[in-house]
Amino acid sequence: MNDEPCRFEAEVAEAARSGLWSDALRSHVAGCVSCEETRMVAGFMNRAAAALGRQESAPDPTLIWLKAELARLGRSDQRERRAWIWSGAISGVAATLTAWASIEWALPVIMAHADVFAMGGAAIGLTLGVLYFAVYRPLRHVRR
Repeated sequence: MNDEPCRFEAEVAEAARSGLWSDALRSHVAGCVSCEETRMVAGFMNRAAAALGRQESAPDPTLIWLKAELARLGRSDQRERRAWIWSGAISGVAATLTAWASIEWALPVIMAHADVFAMGGAAIGLTLGVLYFAVYRPLRHVRR
């Protein structure tokens, strides 16, 4: 491999890709080791692309990098979203338990002023409502 760059390398690579060679460029390649290596590598890459069935040139490396970054960010965003959902579910369960304990603690006071069955129904309804909105509803939106 030659470490000396030549100012015609880009033109040689384009000519090797397109197949359009000028006489001056052909005579330059015959005497320039760097351009001859570029011609050989470009020719190999064109044959490899044809063997793979690709007619267009390879995509821009910046585009490939951006797609990889977006995929990486999407994965970290999904992990973060899942953590928030689980923390919400745990908070919902804690709130439900706290509400249930408060009702049980205050039940003797409430019993003196309300019907037992009405209070029990309200407690069960409250518990089921909190469980639905705090636990079940957020978890059903998590993609697996």
